[in-house]
Amino acid sequence: GLPYSYELEYQYPELTRIARWFVRSINEKLDVQLDRNEITSITVHFLNALEGEKISKTQQEEGERIRRIIAVITRIVEDFFQFQVDKSSFHYFRFKNHIKFFVQRKERGGEFSQENEELYESIREAYPGLAECVAQIDDYLEKEFGERCPKEELLYLMIHVRQLYSKERSDS
Repeated sequence: GLPYSYELEYQYPELTRIARWFVRSINEKLDVQLDRNEITSITVHFLNALEGEKISKTQQEEGERIRRIIAVITRIVEDFFQFQVDKSSFHYFRFKNHIKFFVQRKERGGEFSQENEELYESIREAYPGLAECVAQIDDYLEKEFGERCPKEELLYLMIHVRQLYSKERSDS
């Protein structure tokens, strides 16, 4: 079955509460010991029934991979600039979404534009530290996907990372 998901509990507290009651009732009435992972499974069943859409295994695995990649890239940025990213900020939300769509395009073999190479080069020269941080992200993503990021993607990463980092500096 599925591992217990706090994320699902957070997103659907009502359904989780019903699923928890459901598991407790089954355990008492049938004298069995279903563990709390079943709560997540039942919550997903409720969701499927309500939304009429099954969360496929591949979607689930893709979600896991995206979360892992976001966590690693966030750590690279934090370690490089020696600061704590504000995970509740709008900039971080946009940063996470950007990486999510990047990973989805990668996995579906999507095309990446090569248009903004000159802009990339000029920003790279203007912000060598930022470029170095994004180069570390590129090294990591190459291990993950077996190829380097296109320059345009590195440009977007620089913009997002700069927003995360400059927001941090201006607040402190």
